[in-house]
Amino acid sequence: AFATLVARDPRLRLLIAGRRGHASARLDAALRRLRLDGAVRFVGHRDDVPELLAAADIFVFPSLYEGLGGALIEAMALGLPIVASDLPAIREVVEEGRNAILVPPASPSDLAGAIDWLVDDPARRAAMGARSREIFEERFTLERSVERMVELYRRVARA
Repeated sequence: AFATLVARDPRLRLLIAGRRGHASARLDAALRRLRLDGAVRFVGHRDDVPELLAAADIFVFPSLYEGLGGALIEAMALGLPIVASDLPAIREVVEEGRNAILVPPASPSDLAGAIDWLVDDPARRAAMGARSREIFEERFTLERSVERMVELYRRVARA
């Protein structure tokens, strides 16, 4: 699916952060076979994730299982529009259609379609990114977290 996007717009680049695993050699071979080795980079474990995110236009999170959307919150802090798997933990963090496009897990064609839609619509990308930052400010700053925790303690103390 990504090959189709790159064929249409050769400026697209995909950075994949994280440890290399047992499937790395197969992935490298597939990228060479599809002639995507110049468009996809495995950057390994990184300590500079905020800098990588700041350079991105779209945050793509095709998780099959997610317990907590911490990476999504980081992307939202930097004002990125999101394309992610439609999972309960992800729905708790994003607002579908407002800052994120959610797609069925393990559906490369839906994932590519959502990315393609955002690539083709810079105004939509900007609006969704702005909403990501707003959601972060409303719900996920340290100050908001402390306020919510204090309120929880007050409710428990009253009960």
